[in-house]
Amino acid sequence: MAGKIGGGLANAPRERSAPWRGLRATGRFGWLAVALGLASVASLSVPGVAQGASPGAGIATDPAAQTLGDTLGPGAVVIPGNRAGAPGIASTVPSQVRTVTTANASSNASPNFNPNAGNVAAVQAPAPQVAAPAIQSPFENTQVIRQTAERFLREQTTGLPGRVGLTVGDAVSDRMPACAGLEPFLPPGARLWGSTTVGVRCSGERPWTLYLQARVSITATYFVAARQINPGEAIGPNDLSPRQGDLTLLPRTVATDAGQIIGTVAVNRITSGLPIRSDLLRSAIAVQQGQTVRVVSRGAGFEVSTEGQVLSRASAGDPVQVRTRAGLLVSGTVKTGKNGSVEVEVAL
Repeated sequence: MAGKIGGGLANAPRERSAPWRGLRATGRFGWLAVALGLASVASLSVPGVAQGASPGAGIATDPAAQTLGDTLGPGAVVIPGNRAGAPGIASTVPSQVRTVTTANASSNASPNFNPNAGNVAAVQAPAPQVAAPAIQSPFENTQVIRQTAERFLREQTTGLPGRVGLTVGDAVSDRMPACAGLEPFLPPGARLWGSTTVGVRCSGERPWTLYLQARVSITATYFVAARQINPGEAIGPNDLSPRQGDLTLLPRTVATDAGQIIGTVAVNRITSGLPIRSDLLRSAIAVQQGQTVRVVSRGAGFEVSTEGQVLSRASAGDPVQVRTRAGLLVSGTVKTGKNGSVEVEVAL
């Protein structure tokens, strides 16, 4: 009886051991599958989590977690959870721990990151952009036309007194055929003074001509009357006052050289402050009719002189006729010396 009971009791666990063995086996393989699954997750590069094996690289250093990983055996991965002492991942499989590189972090941060792609050695640089070739226009550039006209005007105004300023308007048409050689010119009647017109033409296979409006300003010194000058009065240095301005806004005959004004005589009244014009001046009378003057003729290395009477009054630089003492009639030019002397120079 005891034997049977003992035998029955002894065999009873054995009879129940088969299902338990299956359950334990199933549990063992289930835990192994979970462990392998966690290991595969741990092997991925996780942004923001350092996965190196050394402390300080984000690996959990909690001794309890490490002990638990050792207890479960090789291939086990333990996630400690929310424990403050073990914020990382403890693993007993160093071969499955992959180091996150800078290239991986940059790649994982991109929107196209593929976690199944594994580590990326380097970020591929974008291909350089190649500029598309420029398309040549069949029409001439209007700025080139304007610059051609401006350059022409600048060359033509070289040597004018004062400071020259140029303004050239835009071309009136932007549909002129492209031209290899532009030719600027000044139209008939146009002048390099104030508002003017400059032309640009093309004499190629498809000839054309354009006219551009332009303005030429000349800033220089001119003179105004410092007092009212009456007709017949000679003009001296104290009668002049210099001014600066655009000559193209003044009469064309405005005087710009003091040497050409001093010693002349006013033909008409010149109001104080008004510009002195050369057409309002005449040279002072140097000789009067019947005045005796010295008549001189000069050559290479010699000089012949005599006296004679002037037949008409004349100013310095004017031609005049003189009758010599011998009764000869000669023609010459009135000359004045620095000391006020007057003579008539006769050309040989």
